Amino acid sequence: MRDHRAPAEAFLDAAGLAVLLIGPDLEVTWASTAAKRLFGTSWGHLPDLVETTQAAAVASFLDHVAKAGGRTARTVCSVPVDGSTPRQVELMGQDLRHLPAVGCLVVTAHDVTGWAEREVEMRAELSCDRLTGLGNRAGLMVRLEQAVRSSALTGPRPAVILLDLDYFKQVNDQLGHAAGDVVLASAGARFAEAVGAKGTVFRAGGDEFVVLLDQVTEEEAAHAGEAVVASLAAPLDVAGTQVAVSVTAGIAILGENRRAESILAQADMAMYRAKSAGRGTVQFFTHELRDWSLARKTQVEKLSDQLARLQEENQALAEAVIHLGALPVRAGDGRFVGRRPHGHE
Repeated sequence: MRDHRAPAEAFLDAAGLAVLLIGPDLEVTWASTAAKRLFGTSWGHLPDLVETTQAAAVASFLDHVAKAGGRTARTVCSVPVDGSTPRQVELMGQDLRHLPAVGCLVVTAHDVTGWAEREVEMRAELSCDRLTGLGNRAGLMVRLEQAVRSSALTGPRPAVILLDLDYFKQVNDQLGHAAGDVVLASAGARFAEAVGAKGTVFRAGGDEFVVLLDQVTEEEAAHAGEAVVASLAAPLDVAGTQVAVSVTAGIAILGENRRAESILAQADMAMYRAKSAGRGTVQFFTHELRDWSLARKTQVEKLSDQLARLQEENQALAEAVIHLGALPVRAGDGRFVGRRPHGHE
């Protein structure tokens, strides 16, 4: 069979492709010159040519190739390099045993080390908030999902602390958005210092931050929340101006509803309850807070409906007065419209 493959092998060598022919026992029966350079050898079983920790995964990949009915399969593995860091190599395998001129599995290898490193860099950039250097909301959701999936049903569990800067809008209005950016960056740095190695701080957006604590008790979560709030006790320096801001915190610990979105929503309820009780405080989520939040939402909706009805009534009254032409009427923009009838001025 090797004689039948000789022209193809010569072509592959000339083309510079890294190709391996794999026999029934996963042994490399032939390797192109480029493959020999990439793997450092042309002999042995293919799973033995990759990092030891990935040998089983590569063997499983080849088994999948053999059962894929001729369809191409892909995987990425690490190939050891003497005196250097391992290469990241993409393997593409296809079962060509039905072709008499081949009669084996064919694996093409591509060195993707540079691409893999760039992918890691790009993922880091996409999950980083450029203003504060902290993780952003996208990074938070990935980490939180991982923490939820890996958490135990009992004992220490993941917790989140939702933080909202108090009266931050006044900083932007009075000092400008550049000063507001300095406040956000400085506050984020203080939060990270207060949390230390116990958790990770993310900027979720605007003046909202989230602290993720991977495995904590309720007491540990409370201490972390208090430490974060206390970190803003001293004013922040903004270009020589001392700016006093505070932060309100809501804490939620993963419960029976093991969903990342749920624990964030619970922390949000707790934070708003803390703001209503007094800013610069910490509030834990309780199931009673859900009833309070629903009642608060209902009350806000009722007030909005009442305001809408009042606006409609005022508009109807204004239109009626204008139609009668009895009195000048002040419109919504402050102008007077309409006039008194002649003889009544």
